[in-house]
Amino acid sequence: MGVLRTEVIGWEVSQGNGSRLFSRQGVKKMFLSVSHSRENIENLAKAVLQDEYDSNEQLKFSYSKSIEKIRGIECDHDVKVQFHNSPIAREAIRQGVFSEAADLDDKITIQSESYQMHCLNLYNEAIKLIEKKSIQLLQLIELVTTDVVFVHSPRIGGGTGSHLPGVICISIGDDWTEVDVANTLVHEATHLNVFLCDMVNKVFTSPASELDKEEYRVLSAVRVGDMRPLDKAVHSAFVTVPLLYFEKLLGSCEMMKEFSVSLNDCVNGVVDKEFLFTQYGQQLVNQLREFNESRDFSLVEKALI
Repeated sequence: MGVLRTEVIGWEVSQGNGSRLFSRQGVKKMFLSVSHSRENIENLAKAVLQDEYDSNEQLKFSYSKSIEKIRGIECDHDVKVQFHNSPIAREAIRQGVFSEAADLDDKITIQSESYQMHCLNLYNEAIKLIEKKSIQLLQLIELVTTDVVFVHSPRIGGGTGSHLPGVICISIGDDWTEVDVANTLVHEATHLNVFLCDMVNKVFTSPASELDKEEYRVLSAVRVGDMRPLDKAVHSAFVTVPLLYFEKLLGSCEMMKEFSVSLNDCVNGVVDKEFLFTQYGQQLVNQLREFNESRDFSLVEKALI
């Protein structure tokens, strides 16, 4: 689950009037669109790197340089698997992603070489599974992710934060398989991509502190029955869509049964608060509404292009 959206990025990215949701052919882009993510990354790199930006450089190189400048920690252009005692893990935990794992000294020894190999094997098998089922989903994950960090925490699951772009943290359960890790990668990479959309184009008209007010809370799509701040609630709806799609590709329907009603409640609640979204954000909300009303997975397949 992604953590609180924060206003810490100090670079201004021009956004126009929301037209980046459309390609030159006028085809609407979705928050899962790989091509739209490329546009966002290019615009982020131009804003952050400024004179250092090189249009001839591979996009992922520009992205990693931008992220390194934002977070102040070394960043590779390839997805790097790291563990609990790495600098980026320490920074993520310090900033609230898996804050339950803050007692690093006691946890480092738990992540033995065999444990790290187990995590790495699960990750590699998860990547193979995603590639087998949807190369577009894998492209999105590898595009927006720079670091996958396995932490040791009493809380099982995944975590991201808008203040740490590119970073996915995972705390695996004892019985986890590659399917669990694959679901977590899909889930958290979608958070990262929506953070990127917001960073470049601005999704909300108000700061996160305003969206936290009681009157702007909405039922979560994932934390069933919980009223969440608007930004967190809409994120829960965004991530539910690719999770349901990936589950369908796996031939299962358990999450659809579990989250079908809560997704509907969440999307309807978000639509009621549409006035708190920018024109760009309203386009994303409309895409959520379209999927929610139809539950047509071909919309997801088209959007991923």
